[in-house]
Amino acid sequence: MSDESAVFSYYPGCMATETAREYDASIRTLAGLCDVILDEIDDWNCCGADVVKEAHPEAAVVLAQRNLELAAQVVVSGCPVCVRRLQEASRAERAMHVLGVFARADVREKLRAKIEATGEERPLGSMKVACFYGRALSDAVLWGGGDGPWPMDVLMGLAGATVVKWSGGRRPSGGYALLATPEEGFETLAKVFRDFEKSDADAIVTADPHAHFNLDSFQYTVGRRRRRALDVPVFHFTELLALAMGLERADKWLSRHITGTFTLIDRLVAEEDERKRAEGRRHKPEARSTKHETSTKFK
Repeated sequence: MSDESAVFSYYPGCMATETAREYDASIRTLAGLCDVILDEIDDWNCCGADVVKEAHPEAAVVLAQRNLELAAQVVVSGCPVCVRRLQEASRAERAMHVLGVFARADVREKLRAKIEATGEERPLGSMKVACFYGRALSDAVLWGGGDGPWPMDVLMGLAGATVVKWSGGRRPSGGYALLATPEEGFETLAKVFRDFEKSDADAIVTADPHAHFNLDSFQYTVGRRRRRALDVPVFHFTELLALAMGLERADKWLSRHITGTFTLIDRLVAEEDERKRAEGRRHKPEARSTKHETSTKFK
């Protein structure tokens, strides 16, 4: 990436100012650590999301076009719904998801250097993650992808997590149906959790603030409807990269989640500490007998 292409116009999106503030903060932090400049669009407005598009398609285009007119560079956002609206209002090249930035080769190398600087052989221990792209991010156009590896899988592998294969990664997460048609919305969400339970993963990781909100916030409701309690940690992909780097501020971001993440993290840390101790015991040379050495020396 050249110095020129490392500057982007940043469109936070409405959720970044409310329920996904930790996601927004983690995006900005990681971008800064990788020398990627995110120049927030001044006086940006809501993209209209799916609600405005369904009610008034022309208005949705106007809202998105105004943001593009205010942007000096290619627009990046952490919200796939926002990216979709921006791309529909212009050319696909004018906007992309931040996954497309963090997955670029030289940005990955900077991430790798930060992670390796911790000195940890396994920065996330034995964590197994199920990457959730949802319907939106299943379209590679949003992050500038092609036929290569999917970006979240690559980045989670870079962070040291084991990426599991599962059937729920491209399901919808319920979207606004959770409010408009709850029966349909919660059943859609339940399918994701049923797939997760079959995956043997420890957590779900996503790059969609809407999906994160639904998966993180409605577990109690879905579990009650199924008569089976759910306690599934759901991470933003940027949070796991930050954890792999040992960034202490990640704790503050994780504290904003509805479903707890610290129990899983504490367990993985304890397991990794025990693994290191066991490894040390295996490689520790056997102590020689002091009594034998003394008697030999003074014969």
